[in-house]
Amino acid sequence: MDIKVSAAFKKQTANAITAIILFIVVYLLLIVGAIFLTLLLGSVGIALILLKPSIFTLVIGVGLASVGAFILFFLFKFLFNSHKVDNSNSIELKASDEPALFNFINSIADEVGTQKPKRIFLTSDVNAAVFYNSSFWSMFLPVRKNLRIGLGLMQGVTRQEFKGILAHEFGHFSQKSMKVGSYVYQVNRVIYNLLYENNGLGNAMEKWTAISSYFKFFVQIAVKIIQGIQFILGKMYAFVNLKYLALSREMEFHADEVAANVAGANNFSSGLLRLHLVEHAQQAVLNHYENLIEKCISTTNFFTKQHFVIEYLSRENGYNLLNGLPMLTLSDLGKYNRSKLNFDDQWASHPSTPDRIKAIENLNLSLLPDNDGVLAINLFKDPKQVQEMCTLKMLTAVTYVNEPEQETDAAFEEAYDQMMQQYIFSKKFNGYYDDHKIEIMDLTVAAKHDTELSVQDLFTPEMVELVYQKNGIEADINSLSDIVNHGYKVKSFDYDGTKYDIVSVTDLLLQLKAQFETHQTAIKKHDEAIYATLRKVAVKQHKELVYEEHYQLLFEAEKFYKSNLELFTGLQDAFAFLNDVTPNATIVANLEKAKPLEQSLKEAYQFLLQHRFLLQNIISSDLHKSIETYLNNELTYFDGEKYNEENLDHLIVCHRNIMYLTSQYYSKRRKQLLDFKASLLEA
Repeated sequence: MDIKVSAAFKKQTANAITAIILFIVVYLLLIVGAIFLTLLLGSVGIALILLKPSIFTLVIGVGLASVGAFILFFLFKFLFNSHKVDNSNSIELKASDEPALFNFINSIADEVGTQKPKRIFLTSDVNAAVFYNSSFWSMFLPVRKNLRIGLGLMQGVTRQEFKGILAHEFGHFSQKSMKVGSYVYQVNRVIYNLLYENNGLGNAMEKWTAISSYFKFFVQIAVKIIQGIQFILGKMYAFVNLKYLALSREMEFHADEVAANVAGANNFSSGLLRLHLVEHAQQAVLNHYENLIEKCISTTNFFTKQHFVIEYLSRENGYNLLNGLPMLTLSDLGKYNRSKLNFDDQWASHPSTPDRIKAIENLNLSLLPDNDGVLAINLFKDPKQVQEMCTLKMLTAVTYVNEPEQETDAAFEEAYDQMMQQYIFSKKFNGYYDDHKIEIMDLTVAAKHDTELSVQDLFTPEMVELVYQKNGIEADINSLSDIVNHGYKVKSFDYDGTKYDIVSVTDLLLQLKAQFETHQTAIKKHDEAIYATLRKVAVKQHKELVYEEHYQLLFEAEKFYKSNLELFTGLQDAFAFLNDVTPNATIVANLEKAKPLEQSLKEAYQFLLQHRFLLQNIISSDLHKSIETYLNNELTYFDGEKYNEENLDHLIVCHRNIMYLTSQYYSKRRKQLLDFKASLLEA
């Protein structure tokens, strides 16, 4: 297979080569300077010793020579550094055990025109990657690559889609034109090693100063010179890295083209579009079992649960299912995204998924049918055995107090559905409340709202669209504000198809804030109209008092949230001194000053515990113990000389969890109100 590289790829390759050459020039100049300095200091040291032989001049001479030696050691240490990939969480597969899988993978390597992988490893991840243990010499010596495949990925794609994903990985190494990417990567690794991986140098300096305290002075000189060199290399790292990332994005487009030619553009795109959902499903199952560690509940098969979640989320989102897998489109990915802001992220290593899909579509390749639609996991001889083996590998890092109970698929499915029902709102709302918070309003005034709406007019597609437009404007305001406030290096950007330079950000922000206010006002008026309309329905059902109470409880939860957010920040500031070396008298004074805030924290927890019926299965037994200890005792954190770490732990746990529990309480009150409103509509 011979795919022509694009003009953009050639341009970024030239830029990357220029960056490499510039680095080599700078690095050689640093080496020449270091050698000259070493010879100079060594000559001065020898001259001192010869001029006046003594222990004192010997120490000075050796010390001067050591300055140059340390600098040279710093500049050449990368030659002996190797980057080894950690495979401890992986299972190595053998061709004798999985002949069908190995034949499948080897045939893809042949079709792409690259070497077959030396070794193949299985992980639980939603990912596939070609990797190798690299060193500086990898740029010049042939190195066979290994392949890592994720069972979480194979659980969520068909065999043909999996073929495309593997072809993409092999595509990175299929052509000589891709070799420059490896060179730039290795140069980046060299600079990174010089900047951040200096444990060996530090240990050598410590041992040297341990020989004689006089050598400490010379080590400090070497450190200062090395810091100067690192400053120069830091600038080079940013420059080379920027060129590497730009090339990396073009390499991704190129590898995508390889994949589309091998597996079919339609098949590679469908797998690519589904990856985020598959990752989300896996994370949901991980979260479920992390929360059950304390209860000693585990599973023998993680991946059947992952597949259930994929199907569950697909049904909830209305995705079309084919062979048990959702067939997503580009519009599904941006369903709720109304942002009109677009600028290139120059620090991204990969293009965005929409950009990749559009590039694949522009290839205009003929479609290849996915005839069987069989999951990639069926490439294994015994998929169930592999799932259980991989699950066991995942759980080796987990420690249970007792022998864990194994949760069945049916029990998991019931528990997951119950959990999801807490966050899913009635379809009658048409998604209006999915990403919209009801603002506090005067219910007496809202009840007299003069807009006459029928129940059918409450949650129209037009109003739902208005909500997401407002959210999109708000997101764009935040992004542009970050550019202004944090000085992000963006030369220009597009907004709604119009190109702006960085100077125009302030004017655009004013326009967007005005648009946001207009949208927000319209939505608030509509929320009042919703309240008034459904209140009339509640009156007919003799439920108006319950209806009003649900609104009041939500507004109280909103105020509680805002109050606790302010409290959280105040406590964070008040106890910041714990991270610093602080005089004893100041510690005592700071703790005394923080007592009113602690009292407010206790009152907040007392309120939450009074409403614990809303927080079932959210407050763990360990967290509850810490809360009870904190509430029922006047904890002393400092005895005048040292901290009481156990008592501080209770304080830290309570501070860390207050906003999580508060947000959960708010969500429960919101869910209660929306469920009640749905019941009014259904009656």
